[in-house]
Amino acid sequence: MAILKNLRIVAGDTNLELEFSQVWVLHKYQLSYEVTIYGIDGETEDNNNLVYLVCQGQVRLLAFNATIGQAVLTQLLLTKQTFRVDHLFCKQPLAYRAIATSACFLAEINISDLRQLLQRIPNLENYW
Repeated sequence: MAILKNLRIVAGDTNLELEFSQVWVLHKYQLSYEVTIYGIDGETEDNNNLVYLVCQGQVRLLAFNATIGQAVLTQLLLTKQTFRVDHLFCKQPLAYRAIATSACFLAEINISDLRQLLQRIPNLENYW
């Protein structure tokens, strides 16, 4: 439902719902599970080009702060928020680790599928 709510928010009523929902894969993560490590150059530890959408639960993004010499919370993501491949949307993405703050469900989409969706639904890029 969270996936389709995102589509409806940016596109209103659309005939793309079936296609939009089929390119996402849903995963469940437990508390404190490290979902991904995202690098400054857009590379990731596992080299998959995936974008995540929080469907239920929370995910915290931690980045290393050189001044204090430790990881700090940069953002707490809630339902309907996305993370990873920030280099598509931001000029200067930051490196971070994404960790489940609670048991959560995350939907993931491959970047090539996402690019096709962005071409067909231009408002989606602005929303994310």
